[in-house]
Amino acid sequence: MNSEKVKPGGGWPSVVKYAIVSATLLVLAWLTFLATVDRPQKTVNNVINKVDNALDKVLDVAGKAFKGHKIEKVVSTELGGRSVMMYALYEKEMNVVYRYSNTWGGSTKTMCITQKFRVRYGIDATLEGVNAKWGAPGVIKLENLTPVVISCERIGKQEIEEENGIWNKLQSEERANAQTALDEQARRDAGADAAALECVRRRVLDALNGQAQDVQFQL
Repeated sequence: MNSEKVKPGGGWPSVVKYAIVSATLLVLAWLTFLATVDRPQKTVNNVINKVDNALDKVLDVAGKAFKGHKIEKVVSTELGGRSVMMYALYEKEMNVVYRYSNTWGGSTKTMCITQKFRVRYGIDATLEGVNAKWGAPGVIKLENLTPVVISCERIGKQEIEEENGIWNKLQSEERANAQTALDEQARRDAGADAAALECVRRRVLDALNGQAQDVQFQL
């Protein structure tokens, strides 16, 4: 009976092939694992970068939207009395009536001042205090967009009605104080005008969305 002898080392090629295939499969599995783990992290990093850049995007679009728009330096009482560069965006006129009354010893004196004012509203050109956050894809939500009164100036003729008591007479100091109080009331009334403030916000939003091409702004 014939028999074949196995040559020394004749089984090694199969072992080597098996080892190579196994190593290749292990490498592919490891690369697949790394890709699976790395993808969520990349997604998180992209979101973080978008959040960090949201305000930069707003400032960039605002610079284009308000290019050539009048900017004024204003000392704003609404913003802590600091000097602020403001975009003037809305103007209106309003009538203000200030009444003063004082009674002494049963004698009453009164004064009524009626004055028209021109009020101008705007926003801080640096958008300081505004928060910008990415919402849905391609949408930036703006928070704390705060319009303020830029100026509140008297216009037209002032009407004054005075009535003195029998011995309680209006004094020049009272008249001067009433004029100051009139201006203060006008500014308070202007700052409390919800419709005017909302108009400014909408104008800002319309200007931004009118300039932006790849993003939408919302309040």
